[in-house]
Amino acid sequence: MFYDNLALACQQNGMKIATVVKECGGAVGSIDGWKKGAIPRSDIVAKLSLRLNVTTDFLIFGNNKQIATSLPKAAPLFTQKEQQLLAAYKAHPELQFAVDKLLGIDEETETVRIAARSEGDDPIVTEEVPRSKVKAALEDRSIQSDEDM
Repeated sequence: MFYDNLALACQQNGMKIATVVKECGGAVGSIDGWKKGAIPRSDIVAKLSLRLNVTTDFLIFGNNKQIATSLPKAAPLFTQKEQQLLAAYKAHPELQFAVDKLLGIDEETETVRIAARSEGDDPIVTEEVPRSKVKAALEDRSIQSDEDM
């Protein structure tokens, strides 16, 4: 059974199942289904096998148990401090722009179409605008005209 094999691999690596599943992009809620006999998508199985340093065959079928016990422990994807930094970054979206700026990380942009509100025949132009600015403009109900931007 997949869950039992996953539990064994996690135990051998000194890791918790939920932590490994999250690190590999899986849904923690899926674990209960695995306990009942469900098997996750192949991409999750592949990521789990890499993370736990076991074969996919071992995770799915329980084959090659000797491989699972003889492989060295896998190094964590992130150190504990890196995990804490990522969690803090995700928990504070209002600070992400400042952190990105401080670290020199370019902000993602969106291509927006800008139409002039003039009496002339100014063409519609496209422009790259920071995604945070687009999001703020869409959420801000006080914007009534271009001057409010």
